[in-house]
Formats: sequence, structure tokens, C-alpha cells
Amino acid sequence: MNHQPIVHHWYTDLAGRLFQVKAYVMGCAGLERVMIAYSGGEQRILNAHEWYCLLTRRPPLRSDVPRREKR
Repeated sequence: MNHQPIVHHWYTDLAGRLFQVKAYVMGCAGLERVMIAYSGGEQRILNAHEWYCLLTRRPPLRSDVPRREKR
């Protein structure tokens, strides 16, 4: 399954953790890097292989996306 990243969309990883795509870089050969942010705030930059290995589930329903409380 080869899912191209979509900026601002939410996904789940192998462990079931929710993350959002913040940005990605395309090169001559296709996808090169993907910047993601987990719902807890941790950010990572993945290479294309890591991105494709990370995904095993479809994006959650919009109602599943966590909402931040305003302070």
C-alpha cells in the first residue's frame, strides 16, 4: 500500500498513535521526506521508506481527531 502524504491530514501509525502530516518534499525520484507531528506534540522527519513502513491504517474519521483546549 503506497499512500502519498496529504498535508494537514491525520493518520495512525503501527502502534495506533495519531499523527498529522505537516509537510513533505518531492524529488526527481518521488517522495523524499515527510514531516509529521504526533498528537502529543512530538515531531519527526521521515524518509520515504520510513513513511511507507509507518502506515498500516487509513486516516481516522474527522470526529476521531483530537481537539486542543483553549486556555
